[in-house]
Amino acid sequence: MDIQQINEVVKSQESHYKEIGRIFNNIKKDATSRKTEKYIAERRSRLTEVFTKASANHSLIEDQEILEEHTYMKSDYFGIIKELYKDAMDYLEQCETKLPTCQQPGVQDLEKVRTNSNSSARMKLQLYRINQLRQNLEKTLTTTPQFLPTFRLPS
Repeated sequence: MDIQQINEVVKSQESHYKEIGRIFNNIKKDATSRKTEKYIAERRSRLTEVFTKASANHSLIEDQEILEEHTYMKSDYFGIIKELYKDAMDYLEQCETKLPTCQQPGVQDLEKVRTNSNSSARMKLQLYRINQLRQNLEKTLTTTPQFLPTFRLPS
């Protein structure tokens, strides 16, 4: 590898560092409501993609004996990139733990709403509909298969 190619690889390391920093700063700036599972997965994927490129470039640079005294190697620039990447991934991990878990309301939750005098008429109507659906589902599940018509292919 000649000097020009090495310089281009070192410059690309700088752009990878800036890109990881830009993604990380944007993640921190974004509203909590925007941080969904999909959002986190996309950012994690993008960070990993950029870091993988930086790792590949670092492998190329490490193999060059000319750069042993270069500022890139002396300042452990890849270590700085790795640290920024680790911080961004840790932050995404924190965001992921703060995501609200989606739970279906249980019977106890419905009873709380039903007995609560502050419940709105709309909520009570929804509870009535849920109970109707639940009763229809129970009827469907209790229907025995022996009364259902069977379709057979002629042998």
